[in-house]
Parts: sequence; C-alpha cells; structure tokens
Amino acid sequence: QKFVSSTFVWKLSLKYRKKRLPTSKWRNLIIIICQILMLALCALIISRPNEVLKAQSEKEEVVIVIDSSASMRTVNDGGDTRFCRAVSKAIDQVLAVFDEDGVVSVILADESPRFIGERYTLDRKDQLLAEMYDLLDDGDRLCSYASSDMDKAMEYCQEIVDDNVEAKVYLYTDVTYEYLPSLVQVVSVTEEDEWNAAILNATAELEDNYYVFTINVACYGRDAEIEVSIQLHNVNAADKEDVGSDLSYAQRVYCDANTTKTVIFKSDSSTSSDISSEDVVYYYFDDTSIYSFDDAMITIEGSDSFINDNSFAIYGGQKEVVKVQYYSPIANNFVNGILYVLKNSYSDRWNIQITEVRADGEPATEGYDVYIFEHIMPEKMPVDGLVLLMDPDTAPDKSGLRIADVQDNNGRGIYLQEGAQHPITKDVNIDDITVSRYTQVAHYDADYEVLMTCNGKPVMLAKNSEDKQVVVMAFSLHYSNLAMLVDFPVLFANIFNYYLPSTVSDYSFEINSDIQLNCRGSQLHVSNNYDFDQTYESFPAVLKVSTPGSYTLEQVTYFGKEVTEYMYVRIPTAESNIWSTAATVDLIVPDVDMAELYRDLMTYFALALVVLSFVEWILHSFEGSI
Repeated sequence: QKFVSSTFVWKLSLKYRKKRLPTSKWRNLIIIICQILMLALCALIISRPNEVLKAQSEKEEVVIVIDSSASMRTVNDGGDTRFCRAVSKAIDQVLAVFDEDGVVSVILADESPRFIGERYTLDRKDQLLAEMYDLLDDGDRLCSYASSDMDKAMEYCQEIVDDNVEAKVYLYTDVTYEYLPSLVQVVSVTEEDEWNAAILNATAELEDNYYVFTINVACYGRDAEIEVSIQLHNVNAADKEDVGSDLSYAQRVYCDANTTKTVIFKSDSSTSSDISSEDVVYYYFDDTSIYSFDDAMITIEGSDSFINDNSFAIYGGQKEVVKVQYYSPIANNFVNGILYVLKNSYSDRWNIQITEVRADGEPATEGYDVYIFEHIMPEKMPVDGLVLLMDPDTAPDKSGLRIADVQDNNGRGIYLQEGAQHPITKDVNIDDITVSRYTQVAHYDADYEVLMTCNGKPVMLAKNSEDKQVVVMAFSLHYSNLAMLVDFPVLFANIFNYYLPSTVSDYSFEINSDIQLNCRGSQLHVSNNYDFDQTYESFPAVLKVSTPGSYTLEQVTYFGKEVTEYMYVRIPTAESNIWSTAATVDLIVPDVDMAELYRDLMTYFALALVVLSFVEWILHSFEGSI
C-alpha cells in the first residue's frame, strides 16, 4: 500500500478504494494460483510428458501359415501327406503358445488364403483347436490342387506384424526359400525319400493329316526310369456313331532328377527323319496311322510320392460332324471357296461335310446343321439348323419375311450402312461394302435384327430363336464387292461362331482357370466322376473348377441334336516339382513409428502456460488501472 497527501481528491479515492478491497483480494488470490500453476506446468514441460496410445503386448504372439498347395499332397512311406504333417506340427505349436498364455493366428494358404483363427487368446483355445483338427481329419478335401497365393497370405501376416512388431511368423511348407526376414521361420515338412515322376503336359496335333502325340515328363527328387503309356480309344472311326479300334503303346524313358524329357508318339518312321536324342524320345506306330480318336489316356508307371500328375487325358481327336448343304442354280465359286476355307480353318473343332446341290437337284429341308440357299429359295423353311438365304427371289413359308421388288441401281455401287451392332458383323468394315442391286424386304418379323442397310432399306438381317436361326443377305455377290474384301471370310466365320459356338475354347485347362462355356441349346450339364455336377442355363457362363480330372459336357441343341464333349483339368505344372525353391516371401518388417505408440503432450502444456501467463497479465493490468 502507498500513502499520499491528505487531500480531498485522494481521500475520495481512498474511500472508493476501500469499497473495492474484497475484489482486490480475490484478484490477488487468482494471480497466486496462476503463478503456482505456471510453475507446475514448467516442471511438467521439462519432464517431456507423453500419453501412451498403444502399449506393446507382453504376451507372445505367433502367426502360423500352413501351405495348402497341391505339392503338399505328397505322401511319405507311412501314407501321411505333407499337409497333414504341417497341420500336426502347427497344432503342437498352438498348444505351446497357449501354455504361455500367448496369442495365435492361423492362416490357411491356398489359392485364396484365409484365417482359420485371427489373434485367438487362451479363452478361445478350444475353438481354434477344433478348426485345426478339422483340417487334419479332412485334409484330402481341404488341401488344394492349385498353387498357393503366398503373397496374399503374407499380406494377412503383415497386418498383424504392423500392429505388433514382436510377432513371429512360422511358415509350414515344402518350399525351400533362399532368404527370409528375421521374424519368419520356415518349418519344412519334406522327407528325404520323397520323389515324383510327373506328366507335365500332353498334346495331340495333326501332322500331314495324322496325329502326333507329344508328352512332357519329368522326375523330381531322384533319377528314375519310368514307363510312359498311351491308350487310344475308338481310333479312326468315321464319326462318333462309328466304332473304331482301341490301341495301346508304351515307351520306357530314363529321367535325370529335376530334368524334363519329351516323348513323341507318331506314325511309322519310314517317312520320317526324326531321331531320338538325350531330351527327346520317339516312338513310332508300326501298325497304323491315326487320323481320329475319341480320347487318349496317358499314364506313367512308378511308385512315386505324388500321384496327382501320373495321368493325363487328351480329348478332341474325334470332331463333331457339321453337315452343310449349299443349294444354288448357279454355283458361286466364292461361296464354295469360303466353305472349304472354314472346313480347313476349323478342322480342330468340326468335321465340316459339304454337300452341294445344283439346279436339277432337290434340296433337303432337314438333316443338316447349316443350309445355304442362293438365288432360288425353298418353298418352306428347313425344320432344323442354321439357314442362310442369299439373294432371295421369294420368301419361304414360315420365314417371317415378305419379299418385294428388286432395287437396281444401274450398276452404281452404293455403300452400305451399319444397322444394329451384332457379333455377326464384328470386325467387318460395313462402310467398305457396296451393292448395286438388291431385293427389297417389304416385311420382317420383330425377332429379326437389321445388320446392314442400303439407302435405309434392310439388306442383311438375322434372327436367333429356339425354333429358327436365319441369316438373310438380300443381295447377290455378283452385284457386290463383298466377295473381294477381306471382310467376306470374317463375316462367314462370325456367322458360324455365333450360331455354332464352341462349348469350350480348348480341351485342356489348368486348375482354377476361368473357363467360358457356351451352349447351342437351353441347358449345359457339366460333371465329373467325383464331386462336380452342375447345370448352366445362362450363356456365356464362366466355370472355375478346383478338382483335376476329366469333365463331361452334355447338351441338346434347340433342334434336338445331342452333343457330348469332354475336357481335362490338370494341376499347375509348377506343383509337380515337390522339391521347389523360391527366393523369399513378401513380408516387410515395419519401422516402429513412435507417433503411433505415444502422443507428445508438451505442446498442450506449453499452450496452457501461455494462457495462464496471459490471464496473469490481464489481472495485473486491472490492478494498475485502479
């Protein structure tokens, strides 16, 4: 306090000041509290305070990855598969971790890896063990026939390792890795006496109109002499209704460990200069030349440890017969030519048989798969098959068409325009096609699609229904440049592919391939001799099979023709090498990010210190103003 002269003004001031003393006391108290807090904050800032966001677990954490690739089906002398051995060892590891009150995750690494159990603690021990005993009991079904997606399995491991850098990864597998991160430990389930004799691939190709069978075999784990046998059924039958011969041949081959040999079965060597070598062995048929067969069953003899690649089936040696009737009063060399081009081009798919009927003949209206009528039309539409009407003079009964006059442009070619986009006109340059004369279509049913027009008038139409498959080309090749263009064979190939689609693109596929299915009827039935039986009704469909072996594809076309085909599904070639090696696994050990473990609180305390200093300054400013 300060004393001043005893004047009226100062007395009056003192009078007011005494009235405000209670407020002054509270202000002084608050200032003291602020100063105490400021000192406390300074002490806390010096101690570098942090908030713990995520503490490292004191419990042991283990991630177990069980390889479930096809090679894990390899069996030892006792009949146990590598997969079952891996699961048994993994169960022992799980029990050991739970005995220490640890945390366990188990990943089954097949083509689509998944968690069997994710971060299970002791309270869920029984649940995890039950899942793993199911793997042990049902290993023959649950072990894959494909290759494992180990990269995806390691992505799951990475999530756990990112959360706990102390977690350990144990990989139970038959693959030898050249390098592994320090937190990954491989537990091998191989045994020294395991070996494999394998058929890696087999093909049948026509050479000088006769089949040559090429078979690739290999041995892994030891040197061995193996016998490669081929059994051919229904050899050289005229068609599927005919009965041919059954033939069997065998060739012994010596294979060094981890090397591939090629065995070729073909016709008599008298016309061949092929000589067997260290890598290629020839076997020549001395009694026949093979130009057709139903199937070729290939096997190898040997008591190896992996049986899933000891057999192979080749299909497609007997082609479906496609009967084509071409009727024209004036035979067109361009049409004949394109039919024989298609016959040769699709020889691996169809046995196209062409029947030509001239003007003095009577065309058939049933019994064929494809009918081509040029210039002169039949009185009624055929009851079955694809019908191609070229330059029609009249509309056959039940064709859904009405024909009008001929539009003649006096030799002047008019470029066509595209109608509806359609598979038939795919890759066809319609703008390059000219027509100088065409038949006008006065009426067509609603189920026809207009594919090409001339001056706005339809000149090419198509329909595809259960009872009618029709293509109308309302002009003659004599009055068009179409036959001279590269689009001509493309157009005819598109017509055949659209109305007679291949059920499958090949006769041999690898496990888990996306196989596109087509059908010429309303249903396609696919089955094997084990566990697959499915019917498809919407096309194109996609089939993905997970079991190797032969599959039967059955259908009845819209016109009542029964078609049965076969395909073979094989395990991946890489899985035959039961002693395979790999570089490393795709697992990254993360750096510890302190920001994820702790939050630095010093900034917040410093901010509070500034606020308190400002409050103190404000309170002192009030004192000076009185």
